[in-house]
Amino acid sequence: MSTNDLRIEIISWVTSQSDEKLLTRIKETIDDIDFEEKSKSLVIGKRPNNTPVIKSEFLKCIQQAEHQIQNNEFLTLENFESEVETW
Repeated sequence: MSTNDLRIEIISWVTSQSDEKLLTRIKETIDDIDFEEKSKSLVIGKRPNNTPVIKSEFLKCIQQAEHQIQNNEFLTLENFESEVETW
């Protein structure tokens, strides 16, 4: 099914509905999806070199950090200080 066919099918189905609660739920879902899509490119801050921090990139970094923590792939301050002493 092509994208255009899918659009037509969705529009046809939605226009055939008369339940206001159902249509409201559909609208809320569309709004949520739209917000998520717009949020992917949302600038949430600036780095020290003045380059933008994009929300989706920031969330990826957080997910990587959480993964590293779960797999004990980190250096504690105590271990770091011990390692520094051997330099």
